[in-house]
Amino acid sequence: MKKTICLLLALIMIFSLAACNPDNKTSVNNNLDFEIGDTGGLKVPFGNGETIKMIGTDETNGASKYIYEKLSQITGLNVEPMLIPVSTAQEKIRVLLGSGDLPDVIGAGVGGLSTINELAMQGAFAAVSDHLDEMPNFQRLFGKDSDYNYIFKSCAANDGKLYILPIYEMQRRVNLGMLYRKDIFDKHGLTMWNSPETFYQTLKKLKELYPESYPLSSKQGAALLSSYATAWGIKAYNVYYDEGAKAWKYSDTDPKMKEMLDFFNKLYKEELLDPEFLTNTQPVWTKKMVNGDSFISFDWIGRLDMFVSQSTIPGYDLRYANPVGPNQTIETLPKISNAGTVVAKNDNSALTMKLMDFLYSDAGAELMTCGVRGETFEVDENGKAKYLGFEEGKKIEITDLAEKYGMWVQGTYTRVDKRSCYFNFTEREQEAQDWPEKCKGLEPADPVVNFTGDDVAEVSDISGKLSKKFEEVMFKYIVGTETGDAAWEKWCEQAKKLGSDRLVELYNKRHKELGL
Repeated sequence: MKKTICLLLALIMIFSLAACNPDNKTSVNNNLDFEIGDTGGLKVPFGNGETIKMIGTDETNGASKYIYEKLSQITGLNVEPMLIPVSTAQEKIRVLLGSGDLPDVIGAGVGGLSTINELAMQGAFAAVSDHLDEMPNFQRLFGKDSDYNYIFKSCAANDGKLYILPIYEMQRRVNLGMLYRKDIFDKHGLTMWNSPETFYQTLKKLKELYPESYPLSSKQGAALLSSYATAWGIKAYNVYYDEGAKAWKYSDTDPKMKEMLDFFNKLYKEELLDPEFLTNTQPVWTKKMVNGDSFISFDWIGRLDMFVSQSTIPGYDLRYANPVGPNQTIETLPKISNAGTVVAKNDNSALTMKLMDFLYSDAGAELMTCGVRGETFEVDENGKAKYLGFEEGKKIEITDLAEKYGMWVQGTYTRVDKRSCYFNFTEREQEAQDWPEKCKGLEPADPVVNFTGDDVAEVSDISGKLSKKFEEVMFKYIVGTETGDAAWEKWCEQAKKLGSDRLVELYNKRHKELGL
């Protein structure tokens, strides 16, 4: 809250400066010698050399500006990227606010949706909803005929206007889940689990076969239950929307949470769960998984091939597995993210909105995540981007493209091309992507609810207190120092005193106000 107040004070001091952007034009080469694809009805170029500054986060310590030169050619604008590390993004934004030099596009460092809307109401940002007539691509993706037009309610500020530009189609279908040693299962004739009980029996069998092992390991720390909660139909450390009851409920006092706690307590007591589940660092956890001290875990699908390459065990084969909980479901990842971008309110706002609309087009998505056909990529026989300028056989990562071409810099793209490297899966990763269609196991996504006014602080305060206390309760319950019905009832009473009922009330009230 103190950071937000500081930002607000800084904004109030510099708005008069930010609203009077000086005429700053640069000669831009609009003679395109490359194809730019479908702009979705947006006419380009639309600029006349005006300088547009974009702030984004770069973790490569020297991302190329190649792609921004191409973006300038296409739009007729002089697009200047201001690329900073994630770790210093918030501090950088505060400095820029204090200096009166707020960039035109801010894709990092401002904060979450509530903070963005709070600052917007003070006059910091231009309203997207005031420029829709100039944004055919945004209208197509988020307009009244779109499945995602709820953003105009869920993400709007108190004045009813939308200020945030969400990232579209960033998520894969599957990014996280259960990982298991298929080679060990095949060796001993073990079958895939399909319920908590069959999972438990599988762990017991592995413990019998490998007495020195802890079959299930974790590096999630206090977030252990968050990884498994989806398949129980709840969300650890949070509220969840009960589709049957059509109401928000608090997960950590739900009877399903007690089932989870009892389940993991049993795994811990029988030495089926790594006793260091709360303290494992990534290197320690990796060593256990790669060396065969543990056989099952929950993590990112990129580990599937990574661990195979790191292990010296002959035939080591890590694969994607079923969820553990009774619902046998995984999280439905959102197609859009409200951790998006905002446009500064100044003399460049209209042009900047057109720039952002271009980034929502097919051509914009291609440019910022694949590049220019014939210069940075070609399309292979599978319809995927084959990137140029790298050694043959190298697996191209997002950081490679940022460093060499300036693509994939967070805050400078709003849409992702599905042909890009992020969606170019290995055999193991593709199995994970195919799992939801094969098993029909996606948990419905919760509605998006944002808060305004005093409710923002109250929700944050209650949620923080509850999470801090439940972290302590969770650990004591699983390791057995405070477990069973008495411990559970004690926690439920503590949660009420900390405001769990009030938190649910606020969510249900806001849900109704938004008409979701």
